[in-house]
Amino acid sequence: MNIDEWSDALHPIINGHVPHPNFDLAYQELITAISIHRPGDIIVLSGTSGTGKTTMINKLFNSKVFKRTETNVPAIRSIFLNSDHNNQIDPKWLAKSLLSDIGNPGFAIEIGEETARLKIDLYPRKSTTDLYLTLSNEIKSKKTAFIVIDEASHLGFSPATCHNPVPLMSRLKTFAEDNQLCLILTGTHETLDMISKTTHLHRRSNNIFLKHYDIKLEQDRKNFHFFIKSFEEHIPGMASLNSQGDLSRILMKGSAGSPGFALNWITTACCKCASLGLSELSLECILAKSPSKRDVELREREAAIASQYYPSPLDQSLERWNWQPRKQQSISKPDAKPHKTKRRSFASKRPRKVSAMQPPGKRGA
Repeated sequence: MNIDEWSDALHPIINGHVPHPNFDLAYQELITAISIHRPGDIIVLSGTSGTGKTTMINKLFNSKVFKRTETNVPAIRSIFLNSDHNNQIDPKWLAKSLLSDIGNPGFAIEIGEETARLKIDLYPRKSTTDLYLTLSNEIKSKKTAFIVIDEASHLGFSPATCHNPVPLMSRLKTFAEDNQLCLILTGTHETLDMISKTTHLHRRSNNIFLKHYDIKLEQDRKNFHFFIKSFEEHIPGMASLNSQGDLSRILMKGSAGSPGFALNWITTACCKCASLGLSELSLECILAKSPSKRDVELREREAAIASQYYPSPLDQSLERWNWQPRKQQSISKPDAKPHKTKRRSFASKRPRKVSAMQPPGKRGA
C-alpha cells in the first residue's frame, strides 16, 4: 500500500468518531441533564485526557439540540486558554469570544478570502462591564440558554489564578444566574477541584463522568477490546494481530484505558508502516510507536487521581452512608387465628328521675 491508500484507510478514523460504551452513556446523561436543567445550574463533563470530552461537545453542537437559526442561538461556546493576556486569564477575552460566537457584528466581522479569513475587533478599548452588558443583551435577543466552556481546567494552570481561581468562576456563575443561563464546563478532574472549593458553585453542579477504561475490571477490558476491534475493518492486518486479544491488551495498558491515546497510537503506527512501504500493520511498527515509561506513569497517575472523584460502588456507598436495608415484614400463616381486640365496655347508666315537687336538696333521692 502506498501513502494515499493508507490515508484513505485512516480517513474514516481520523475525521470521524468511533463510539465506545462509556462515551455513549455519558452523552445520553448529558442530553438528559440539558433537557431538565434549571437556570443557574452547572453541568460539569469531566474525564481524563483522551476520553472524548471535546468530541462530545462537537457532537452536541452538530445535533438538533443546539441547532442554530438567524434569530435563535441556543448555546454559545468558548474555550479557556492557558494564558490569554499577559499570562493571565482575561475576562474581557472570554466576553469577546462569546460575543464572536453568538454573532455580534462588532466582534464577528470576517475579512479575507475563504482560505484565510480573519476576525477583527471593532471595540478593542471597551470596558469589561460594557462587554458583559452587550453580551447580556445579545443573549436575550438570541434566546440563548447555555454557555459552554471547553477546557475549563486551564483556569487553574495560569500563574495569576492558580492559587484562587474561584472568583472568576463565581463571577461567571453569577452572570449565568442573572441571565437565566446554564453553564456547561468540560475539563479534567482539576475542574471538579475548583468547583468544590465553594458551595456557591458546588451546590448547583451536576457532575457527568466520561470515564476511562480500568484494566482491573473485566467489563472494561471487554468494552475496550470491542472498541479496538472496530478499527479492524479499516486497517489491513490488524485483525490478525488482534485475533487473541493481544493487541487490545497492549493498547489498553499503554494508554491507561484512554480511547484517545489508543487511537493516536494506532494512527502513528500506521504512518510508520506507510513510510516503510508496508501493506499491513505490523507489530514492529506498533512497538516502535509505543509510549515511553514516563508517559505511561503520567497517564496512570492521572487515571488514579480521576478515579477519586468517581462515585463509589453501591456496596461501599451503602456502608459509607450507613444505609440499613428495610426488613421484609413477616407474613402470617393462613391457619393462624385472627387477632381480636377487646372492646371497651361502658356501664349503662339509667337517667336520674327528678320530681319538681321535692324539696331542695332532696331531688333524686
